[in-house]
Amino acid sequence: MPSLLPVSGTLGRKRAAHLLRRVAFGCNREQIEAFANKSVMQAVEDLLTPNSLLAPHADASNGVTWMPDGSIAAPETKIIAWWMYHALDPSKPPTIFPRLSFFLHTCLTIKYDLVPRTHLYYYLRLLMEYTDKSYKTLVRKMTVDNGMGLFLNISDSTKDHPNENYARELLELFTVGKGPQIGPGDYTNYTEGDILEAARILTGFITNWDYNDVSKYDPDLGWAVMFPYPPHHDPTNKSFSAAFGNRTIQGRADKAGMLQEVDDLIDMIFDQEAVSLFIIRKLYRYFVHYEITAEIESDIILPLAETFRNNGFHFMPVLSQLLNSSHFFDEDDAVVGDHVIGGLIKSPLDLWYSTVKGFGANIPDPNVDLASLQSWLHYYQIYSPEMGMILFNPSSVAGYDPMYQEPEFNRYWINQSTLPSRYGLIYQWLLDHNMHSAPAAGRFNALYFAENPAYIPPYYGFDPQGNPGPHDGARIADHLVRNIVDYLLPVELSQDRFMYFRDEVLLDSLSPVSWMMEWDNYKASGNPTNVQSQLTKLVKAVIQSPEFQLY
Repeated sequence: MPSLLPVSGTLGRKRAAHLLRRVAFGCNREQIEAFANKSVMQAVEDLLTPNSLLAPHADASNGVTWMPDGSIAAPETKIIAWWMYHALDPSKPPTIFPRLSFFLHTCLTIKYDLVPRTHLYYYLRLLMEYTDKSYKTLVRKMTVDNGMGLFLNISDSTKDHPNENYARELLELFTVGKGPQIGPGDYTNYTEGDILEAARILTGFITNWDYNDVSKYDPDLGWAVMFPYPPHHDPTNKSFSAAFGNRTIQGRADKAGMLQEVDDLIDMIFDQEAVSLFIIRKLYRYFVHYEITAEIESDIILPLAETFRNNGFHFMPVLSQLLNSSHFFDEDDAVVGDHVIGGLIKSPLDLWYSTVKGFGANIPDPNVDLASLQSWLHYYQIYSPEMGMILFNPSSVAGYDPMYQEPEFNRYWINQSTLPSRYGLIYQWLLDHNMHSAPAAGRFNALYFAENPAYIPPYYGFDPQGNPGPHDGARIADHLVRNIVDYLLPVELSQDRFMYFRDEVLLDSLSPVSWMMEWDNYKASGNPTNVQSQLTKLVKAVIQSPEFQLY
């Protein structure tokens, strides 16, 4: 049965790979090996340890900055590229925080095409700053965030014409969730009347376009947020339904009072147990599996929600409990590895990160050539719509369809339209076919990958002709294929499936001895044509395999 009992002992390679894929937006072999030697508890603790944010305007050696002229009014492509690099920065150890900031985006969604660039930047900063802080406080900050205010029309809301958009999403999508409808306009966890009362609280807040006026800064954040304008605010009392204990929030008429009303609203909402249950279900589907059975609800969701409430709505204690558990590692029933590991389909973002890291793509250094790095990251943004995911610009305020649409959930990532694009992103942009030089910036090359001992280590046994090692890892067909499939695929292959990759793809009717001779010819002559073509074919087959689409 599903269990949150902690796993003890050393993590091991299989667990390490699963943990890093789910938590750190992918991983490479070196990281898997390093984590495999840690205890489960230490590995999780390391991943949950905050590290510093990338400087928003980091100077490169050539004088170029992430944001032109040091201004946050940069194209959204560069703002998003700046966010994307956090999960790739080789100077930082693997960490959960980029993935967790994206989770917060799925909980508190905006669409960048409806938000000015400056506000987009600070929206992302807010998500990143609050990954290790209270979700309740984040919701309070988001309620007066300039970007959110424009996206969901808080800035248009006045006492004469209260706008219900943000109030509705605050309840339906951001906090308590929409329960079963039990009457006209009554959704168990809130009513239509509650939406209107919340909207009245949020009247009179004005978008702040002046980022130089420190008097309008949030003192905790250090940047501009919406500010209260009492003449547009409804100062009367607001009365809520039985879903909120028939509570009344006192109306107020001055700036401090308006902000106090917002605090009272957030306090009232987070007093409801439904908030923790709704958010923890989202967290579970994001990190573990889309299916929540009755057993998982009682044995996993309920205790995690209690941990969430008891720790001030901080995610770190919840994640520590979940990521240390036998359920997360698929070890809480008699059949290990049949449900969670390999149980999710990669989003386009996960597919891209896992390929870049797993195959050791040559990531441009922002301190050497920031322009190339930004262009490379921008290419992903150009290609991602064809894969069904425009980063930070989902189809609606509800978010990306595969993350919430029942009953298929993440299976919506793959269809006849998106699958060719998932392959194309890798074939056309990441895979470098040049056989005689190092891979171009942002690319990986199958030959360079196979020759890199960090990915394919030397083979110390006997070769097919009985000669003792060490041998180049790529020289031995079994060793080469085994290392690729074991470290890049989340599930253990059957012998028949392994032989497919070895015999039908890599060897292509050759024998292991013939492959070894081809490799020796390449090393002697310097001509990689024959081995390069087969290695590229193998890499393509792995990338195109159903197993590689999973994590």
